[in-house]
Amino acid sequence: MQTRVGSLGDGASVEQRIRRLGARLLPPEPRTRAGKPLDYEIPPPRLIAPETTPQQRVKMLAAAYRAVLKRRYGITSRYFEGSAALESHKEFPKLVALAAQMVDAKVAPLAWVLFSFDAWTHTPLGEGKRSSPPTKWVWSKKRWKEQQDRFWEDRYAVVESRTAPLALQLWIDWRFMWCELMHAAPTAREGVAVIVDRWFPGSSYEDRLTRARSQTLEYQARVDREAAEGGWPWL
Repeated sequence: MQTRVGSLGDGASVEQRIRRLGARLLPPEPRTRAGKPLDYEIPPPRLIAPETTPQQRVKMLAAAYRAVLKRRYGITSRYFEGSAALESHKEFPKLVALAAQMVDAKVAPLAWVLFSFDAWTHTPLGEGKRSSPPTKWVWSKKRWKEQQDRFWEDRYAVVESRTAPLALQLWIDWRFMWCELMHAAPTAREGVAVIVDRWFPGSSYEDRLTRARSQTLEYQARVDREAAEGGWPWL
């Protein structure tokens, strides 16, 4: 049976003893100054505003497709970026109709495109990224109707938490420290101190926590700025 920090299983008494012996010695789980998880948040992808025009809606759908195509397959596309009028594109009516449904369903174009690209990799043509998903497949009316439940189940439209590199490595080391403590099950304070010092000598934990918090704030500010400026922090 595996024992995890905070469990109430067979290792509970060992953990309690370690915490008692390591009072004011054990570094706490890495968190923000407010005691929250040391993560930064990616806001939900932008929805289509009800007051937008059909042309604006189509541009939003097309931009989402181009962005994901570039990130996933390295392909630069000029889909709906030509000099011709948007209304002259053969897919314009289809995208106008789908955009209206996205408004009603409160589905962000980027969320649907990401979901579609992921689904494409499970098709015979898309497996192994042998080819990119064609627009007619991404915007398929049939798929839109049939895949709604799967889309919401896969949580493509929620706030996503991510961990910055320094915070992630600090948390991993903290977990490994606890794994070693639970495995060694020291019965004296000195035994706890040896293991803690092996993972976090001197003031290294506090120093790393300060840097991890700073980096997390930097990542959050960058994401917020990119989203506000119309960028694609979700990719």
